[in-house]
Amino acid sequence: MAEGSPDGRLVSHYRVTDRLDGGGMGVIYSAEDTHLKRTVVLKFLAPELTRDAAARDRFMQEAEAASALDHPNICTNQLRDARDAAGPDDQRQ
Repeated sequence: MAEGSPDGRLVSHYRVTDRLDGGGMGVIYSAEDTHLKRTVVLKFLAPELTRDAAARDRFMQEAEAASALDHPNICTNQLRDARDAAGPDDQRQ
């Protein structure tokens, strides 16, 4: 694990395993759901945008739109309120 890396950090009941991508508005990580013992993908609003109300609103709209999709080749997402858990790069304790 690289110094400063979020790998291994717990966010709710998800253990972050790797940063997959980032850009635009968000950062995407692979993680393990410690309750269901399965691999999941987590997307967080980019840390520099967390205080921007318009960016938070757009991020939530994207999550809501994605959650409305229903197709066998599209994974489901679980919409979590941004106040429920900070992203793995957030240094607040």
